[in-house]
Amino acid sequence: MIETVGEGLILAEKAGLGVENLHKFIEAIFPGPHALYSRRMISGDYYSRDEPVVAIDMARHLAEEVSGLASASGVTIPAYQAARKHMDLVKDHAGAKGDVSGIYGALRQMSGLEFENQR
Repeated sequence: MIETVGEGLILAEKAGLGVENLHKFIEAIFPGPHALYSRRMISGDYYSRDEPVVAIDMARHLAEEVSGLASASGVTIPAYQAARKHMDLVKDHAGAKGDVSGIYGALRQMSGLEFENQR
């Protein structure tokens, strides 16, 4: 979910559609966690907190557990594997203070933008 919301916001920004316009759509169609994470991304909360909401180290550990379960079950999870790589980029950028929603920052960097959106 963080991956797809983040990708959509970056596309909206770079294509000139406006992140607020996409956020309004997300709020209408996908209220709840999708809208919450969209707002956290737009506001810069994904990198500006003193303490993470979901620490990147914890998220990375859980990702390893899920990947192991998938492998043992003979299931491929390519979207999850992409998210794991992006979590590593968050860890590299923010260290232990990184938040899982920092995936948005990693995706921004991969799209030629700065990790932080409020500079």
